[in-house]
Parts: sequence; C-alpha cells; structure tokens
Amino acid sequence: MAQSWSIIVLCYNEEGNLSTVLNELSTTLTEKMKVDDFEIIVVNDGSTDNSKSKILELSKNIPQIILKEHKTNLGIGQAIRTGFFAATKENVMAMAGDGQFNIPDLIPHANIDVDTMVSFYRVDKGPYTAFRHFISNFNRWLIQYVLGAKIKDVNWVKIYKKQNLDSIKLELKSSLIETEIVTKLMRNSIKLEEHQTVYLPRLYGEPKGASFKVVSMALLELIKLIFILRVRRVLLGR
Repeated sequence: MAQSWSIIVLCYNEEGNLSTVLNELSTTLTEKMKVDDFEIIVVNDGSTDNSKSKILELSKNIPQIILKEHKTNLGIGQAIRTGFFAATKENVMAMAGDGQFNIPDLIPHANIDVDTMVSFYRVDKGPYTAFRHFISNFNRWLIQYVLGAKIKDVNWVKIYKKQNLDSIKLELKSSLIETEIVTKLMRNSIKLEEHQTVYLPRLYGEPKGASFKVVSMALLELIKLIFILRVRRVLLGR
C-alpha cells in the first residue's frame, strides 16, 4: 500500500497553469502511484488574477484540494511555510504551480524510506537568465562550502517525511527556507537521495523566482542563516 501524501502547490498568478497541474497531480497519485490517502494544499499567495476561482472550480472534481490563502503576496518562503505547517500526511512535498516540474517523475517514489529525503535535480534549467544562473550557482556554493551540505539542486522539488520536518524548527521566511531545511535535516543524519528530473517549459505566465523582492529578502536572511547554522552552533556547543 502506498504511503500518504501532502503535496503543496505554490500559486501566484498561475490561473493558466492550475488546471493542467492539479489534474495531473490527482491522476498521477490515484492511477499511477495508487495513493489512496492524499491532500493537495494549494497556497494562493496573494494572486491578482483568477487563480482562486480556478482552484475552487477544480476542487469540485478533486475533493483532496485544500485552499490556503495569503491576502497579499508574501513570497515563496512564506508560501512554503504555510503549506508545510498545514500538511498532515506522511510524505510532504512542495512544488510550484507553473507546470515546470514533471509530475510523472514521482511515480517510482510512492513509498519513501524512513529518515530519507528525496531531492530532484535539473541538468538543463531551460531559458534561465544569467542572473538566475548566478543565484542558483551561488546558493549551491553556499550550502556546500559554507553550510557543509552537498546537494545538486537545493532550489528544486524535494520530498520530506513529515516526522523529520516536525523535528526541526523553521526559522527563515525567504526562499532560503529550503536551504535551511536540507542543511538541518542532513545534520540530523537524514539520508539524501537525488534523482534527475525533466524541467518542462512554462506554458503560461512569467517566472517570478528571481524578482528583486525575492532576492533582496534572501540576501537579508543569508546572514541569519549563517548565524543559525554556524555561529550559534559554536556558541551553544552543538
């Protein structure tokens, strides 16, 4: 029997992508992975288009959809926090609602070993700008050489065990929250499995991950993260 799943879908003005993403998620979980117990938590992060109406419409045919709303756009870090805190199932995963994660790549991973996290990584990141490549490469350097954890693609989709997530305190609110989670779990001896995935082209809308607001907040929290994971650890002797 497949384990239970909480899948968080991060949504900011993804009206044109939601039908494809949510329907494919539901079909993959039920028909391909044989998952009977799951929830799809859609975090509508202050969308200004018709995303909310589309989510409610889709929930009529997919009763596992749970809508969580931010009245204003708070950013990816806060959206991830909202989704993770709302999750109730054994396996927890967050993905963007832009349709760029290849959902069928989940099929071989219906059941995740205890004390294991699965990280998908992209070889070809498509039409990334030079700036987004810089941010991605910098984050990989940061987590490996400054924070002491090696992972190929910390900014992409990962699957965690809920009991492992619940064992750590989430302190960041920016896009660096995934770096915080991975580093803390690896320090707690959680096993990392990495699997290559296909990076699909966005069908509708524009990418939002490297906006000035997102990057500036991440830079501010970078100092906090280094303090949490390096300085405070030394001061407290652990």
